[in-house]
Amino acid sequence: SYISKQRSEACAINERQEEHRLVLTDTARENVSKILEVLDDPIPILLEGSTGVGKSASVMEAAKQADRTLVRYNMSSRVTIDDLLGKVTLVPDPITQTTSLMFVDGPFTNAFAKGYWILFDELNLAQDTVLQAIESAPDTHQLTINHSSSAEKSTIIYRMHPNFRLFATQNPSTDFFKG
Repeated sequence: SYISKQRSEACAINERQEEHRLVLTDTARENVSKILEVLDDPIPILLEGSTGVGKSASVMEAAKQADRTLVRYNMSSRVTIDDLLGKVTLVPDPITQTTSLMFVDGPFTNAFAKGYWILFDELNLAQDTVLQAIESAPDTHQLTINHSSSAEKSTIIYRMHPNFRLFATQNPSTDFFKG
């Protein structure tokens, strides 16, 4: 089914993450330790630094050490609110050989509701409207999504899982390649 396909893709991602573990130098160990120190605090964390210094790798290693599921998402100016929160889409039913319109949660919604960690790489490249759509959710511990796939359930309210954490990375702002 569609859902089992998503699960198998998530398992494949976890296996690939296993292959790319961080080499724990003294600096890397200190960076991972700093991330792990704030596990009990749901405040979003922004890591800023030059390309290749290990911002994302540090979060990935911290997730591994804390035994947390991490969803990594690369931001860009083309990412939409629907890409992050979810959208109504045609979902095939292999048993009945039909398709139906269903709201399918996006990566942010999934992480928020299920208690995963989410890592937004290159946050500064995202459109302001996309960031505004998720901005209040960590503060209010609630995510409200309006959609039109069902007349009787056009608004879905998700509660923030206590294990949800939001991390983001960005390179320092410069005149070159500024998002």
